[in-house]
Amino acid sequence: MKVNVLSPFFSGETARPDDFIGGVERHVEEIAKSMAEQGHDITIITSGTKDSTEVQGKLRVQRFERKRILFRTPFFDWKKGIETEADIVHVHGTYPFLSDKSADICNKMRIPSVLTYHFDGYMPGLIGSSASWAYYRTLGTKMAEHTRIIATSQGYVDNSKFLSRIPKEKIEIIPNGFDLSVFNPQGDDSAALKELGLEPGYVLFIGRLVPYKGVKYLIQAMKDDERELVIVGTGPLEKELKEMGKGTFLGRVEDEYLAPLYRNAQATVLPSIYKSEAFGITLVESMACGTPVIGSDLPGVRDVAAMGGLVAKREDVRDLKKKLEEVKKLDIVPKQLHDQVADRYSWSTIAQQTLNLYKDLLNSG
Repeated sequence: MKVNVLSPFFSGETARPDDFIGGVERHVEEIAKSMAEQGHDITIITSGTKDSTEVQGKLRVQRFERKRILFRTPFFDWKKGIETEADIVHVHGTYPFLSDKSADICNKMRIPSVLTYHFDGYMPGLIGSSASWAYYRTLGTKMAEHTRIIATSQGYVDNSKFLSRIPKEKIEIIPNGFDLSVFNPQGDDSAALKELGLEPGYVLFIGRLVPYKGVKYLIQAMKDDERELVIVGTGPLEKELKEMGKGTFLGRVEDEYLAPLYRNAQATVLPSIYKSEAFGITLVESMACGTPVIGSDLPGVRDVAAMGGLVAKREDVRDLKKKLEEVKKLDIVPKQLHDQVADRYSWSTIAQQTLNLYKDLLNSG
């Protein structure tokens, strides 16, 4: 199949330094790589510093110059990248003027389109919440016109202000995943820990340092905790969070350090506070490495966290502190936890489920 994948951000040599590379982008990359390895023709359409084309292994990445960003939505001429001979266009969102307008463009070109709905769009503050409210009542309704919509969990479908209004027969549940060859309980991590300056037994957070991740609540909950809090990631709140006086901030680390970081943590915590967090890939990766997790009581996130850890009330420092104590007493067998998540969340499984959806759409005409 010839598949065009529309993703606002994507890693690579010609990506912009300020690109938002996180869980959604990893999802896009891993599925696209898996499909390309199976012989499918995959082109990533994304934004960058300038119009360019690059090859990443068996992937073709077509970038278009990003003019500006508004409410975390990049503006770039993605329409030029959609190929008339494409069998499927797969869009990842939610991003105004992209997740919605792409449905209209594909319908006019008579190309079936799939939208993976990663999260409800939400921005804090009066202006942000007003813009979100207006979007879902106007242009956002266009997202329903995609041929099929993928959600990462049934829990999120039931609680999403958008997905809950979509006919059930139009929605496919396909979760996020992890790389079996990388995230597992085995490994000699002594060299990696030495380079990072860490000792085993810390509490770990990995993610962007942005408001919806709720990192400040984790720092507050661990203020008097004897354990080290290791924070991996960068973002606009980095300076403010450092000033709170708790935590070892590692910034952005190379992928090769992720598995050692997970394996040597006592727990991985995802303290997100908004429904912009719809799944939590870091929770799955941590459990794949045999390490228990604590996730916020958010649709989608709580379903993942409950597999191998605890669920904490969001924005509740006292409850999070309680869960951080309880996680010490969990009876976790690393290999059993790994095998449990591997059955559901390996990227090869997720990619195959997505390919099966493509085939169903093409076979149905």
